[in-house]
Amino acid sequence: MASRGRAAWHGELAELRRALMTPIAEIDVPVVGVREADPEIWRRHIASIRAAIAEGSCRKIVAARTCMVELASPVDPATVLARLAARHPECTRFAIRVAGRVFLGATPERLVSLTGRDVVTEALAGSIARRGNDPGEIAALQASGKDRGEHDVVVDAIRRGLAPLCDDLLVPTVPAVRTLRHIHHLHTPVRGRLAARRHVLELAAVLHPTPAVGGVPTATALAWIAANEPEPRGWYGAPVGWFDGNGDGELAIAIRSGLLDGRHALLYAGGGIVAGSDPDLELDETRIKLRALLGALGVT
Repeated sequence: MASRGRAAWHGELAELRRALMTPIAEIDVPVVGVREADPEIWRRHIASIRAAIAEGSCRKIVAARTCMVELASPVDPATVLARLAARHPECTRFAIRVAGRVFLGATPERLVSLTGRDVVTEALAGSIARRGNDPGEIAALQASGKDRGEHDVVVDAIRRGLAPLCDDLLVPTVPAVRTLRHIHHLHTPVRGRLAARRHVLELAAVLHPTPAVGGVPTATALAWIAANEPEPRGWYGAPVGWFDGNGDGELAIAIRSGLLDGRHALLYAGGGIVAGSDPDLELDETRIKLRALLGALGVT
């Protein structure tokens, strides 16, 4: 039984590798319909978060919403993964198959990487749509006080988490901009040297969930998410990656992701809500983030 299980697992892995090594295939499964979560519910949620911020109970909450894609027949996950690789080569692609369902995506965000005592992480928060190659978009993002404030709370949380564990910690004072296919993000890389050897999962426990997927304070944000979001997040926003017997490894954050279940694909996208957030602009941002999976499924 165990040997047959390993053989099946290796077969699936070989299938995914072949898909990534071959020319990109077109999705030939017709899309029956696309249904996004009710925008009015989203607007009420943003108003609720902004009220909580005004009252002083929190500084930021990352709200998420869903989009359901109905297909004429089940789509091949290996083909979707290969399309993600072709369309988003700068992102970390992943796929996890459990009981016939596949959770997959192309995430731009690293949670933590550990080699020996060298640790690397990053803050990726604060965003603007990419319409083309206009440098004015990047300048607008860099000048946005709202986006810089959203970004800074992530940087501060990472610094507070890692500083007690590190002899050296390098945190740039000014974020750069990371440009992806559909969106620009404020980006701060963080590097450190641990004072003592640790397992990468210990660092994940310290950092996750960062304010880029949860909020500040963490407990308040997670309580709001659990009480208000109509769809459970499941694996959305969870750490995904690998580690070895020495405790070295690399974990990404499973955003820009979705769950393939037969003829349906449930896609997720979120946005960090702070005091200056505009509900409609945040709604547009979630739609931009959904384009990664929608495009891989052949939805224009």
